[in-house]
Amino acid sequence: MRGTVRIISLLLLLMTGLHGAVREITVIHTTDTHGRIYGNSNGWLKAAPAIRQEITAAGGAGNCLLIDCGDLMQGTPESAFSSGAIMVKILNEFAYDVWVPGNHDFDFGSDALKMNISRFRGDALAANVESPTLTGTIKPWRIFEKNNLKIAVIGMTTPNLLNYLWRPESGRLQVSGIESSLGRIIAAVRQSKPDIIVLAIHHGQYSKDTTLYDLTMKYPEIDLILGGHTHQDVSGMKIGRNCWFAQAGHAAECFGKINIAWDDEAKKIIRISSVLIPVKADTPEDKALHQAIDDDLRAVSDYYSTPLTGSPERIKAMTGRLAADPGAVIVRAMAESSGTGIALFAHGRQTIKPELGLSRKTVFYLIPYEDTVCTLTLNADEFKAVLHEQLTQLKKYKSSPSLYGVTFETDPRTGDVKKLLLPDGMPWQGTDKKIKAAFSSFALAGGGGSFTLLKEYAADSKNLPENSGALVRDCVRKYIEKIVAAENKTEKNDR
Repeated sequence: MRGTVRIISLLLLLMTGLHGAVREITVIHTTDTHGRIYGNSNGWLKAAPAIRQEITAAGGAGNCLLIDCGDLMQGTPESAFSSGAIMVKILNEFAYDVWVPGNHDFDFGSDALKMNISRFRGDALAANVESPTLTGTIKPWRIFEKNNLKIAVIGMTTPNLLNYLWRPESGRLQVSGIESSLGRIIAAVRQSKPDIIVLAIHHGQYSKDTTLYDLTMKYPEIDLILGGHTHQDVSGMKIGRNCWFAQAGHAAECFGKINIAWDDEAKKIIRISSVLIPVKADTPEDKALHQAIDDDLRAVSDYYSTPLTGSPERIKAMTGRLAADPGAVIVRAMAESSGTGIALFAHGRQTIKPELGLSRKTVFYLIPYEDTVCTLTLNADEFKAVLHEQLTQLKKYKSSPSLYGVTFETDPRTGDVKKLLLPDGMPWQGTDKKIKAAFSSFALAGGGGSFTLLKEYAADSKNLPENSGALVRDCVRKYIEKIVAAENKTEKNDR
């Protein structure tokens, strides 16, 4: 038995001797947390203790690279109240090295993003974005030194960014593909002679324009890819010949940890291992993080807990109306705020619970996106085509658009829109009569790539495209308060 143990020990000694000194670094990565600070079984406040623990276990910040792959700022009242500034405070609390802005990080406008980047103590990286507003604030890539290793981190946002944004400044944004952007900068990255190359992208493993497998075959020097945008949990997998890929889900339900072992003598990576660490429901909230953002949280609570004005009876009735058909209220509010006769709302709609009452927070969760009310002037044939596109695309998600100001009939065989009727019962047809209609900015941007025809119409100046700048949810809140107040007045007069 002793002889066997000695042989095993000698073998292990010989195997160890095959390598020189081995150094390790830890990569902590998050993505698509969407402003989720609180949560019963998720959120930054509950994730914080485990993140701190992993940083300590790695030997401190000098051995640890922290990267967020985007969609950090949009999604909750807490984040939206400050246009995402509170989320930058959270990254700074952990001394994040890199933040790659995702498509929703542009939702508050380029000026707000520029301000948030200026507050971030790390580096905002996105090699495929150019903008006069953001010049000098977003870098394409950077070298970081961790445990005496040179690590090049390249950032990329989603190449389809402009399919989500339709604001005046969006026309000044130029967004390139991941592969073409890599081609422009890879020579400079190589010249810096990094030990490890990391590509951090707000992009999933597959898409119509780029697959990560093809990317790793063309650029084999990339050692690690961190993904985002698609809300997938990928603890870790090999892609191509030598590249490792991981993606840390969404909504701060988990974060990723990657260990990289480097052989000094061979001058190469000898091991990569990774896990996703779930945020546990029974974890106490992190006191230090809570203290760092406490003033912000109190201001948010004061604002969003304010109930909408009106008698309890009328508020209850309106809440019930919203719960039964939220889309009907939203399109009516959009039409009224824009002064149009027609409104079409094509975003995914949330449900609300009547028992929770009606407050600013209720309206926020009904419309959690930073969509603004926009208008186009279209004729009947154009509007039919737009409506058909909406019906076809949204059917894939078992949804349908909400419509105000016009009714329609479809062909039961083809699904084509064959008749439009205006409120007076008269048909709207042909190309002569043009009517202004209200849409959300998300829809006019292309609905994330789903509404290509509507995006084409919005790009044509003859259709008089206009962005009011008014948030859809603010218009809904004002509309609700107006209706409730009018009903209260009518009720008093009746008495």
